[in-house]
Amino acid sequence: MAPRKKPRGRTVQLDPTQRELLERQREAFRAKFGRDPGSEDPVFFDPKADDPRPLNDESLVATVVDAIRAAGMCSEQEQSHQATEAGHSTRGAR
Repeated sequence: MAPRKKPRGRTVQLDPTQRELLERQREAFRAKFGRDPGSEDPVFFDPKADDPRPLNDESLVATVVDAIRAAGMCSEQEQSHQATEAGHSTRGAR
């Protein structure tokens, strides 16, 4: 008898917030690329790319900064983020 293949991946339980986040990502993927994401497509993709690809560091930072601004966070928080981005953590500074 041939050995059974192990299933790929694993099943995880998602809470309603996590399910909503993943559904928003699927909707964004459909809007950007005109199709449903496939098994090899990244969940968090570069929205500026012409084809599905994972976010690179620059795109990730730009996305976070845009989200901070869209959330109306104060400039102190944005400055803290920019300092961290530049490698100058403000944690533990005395």
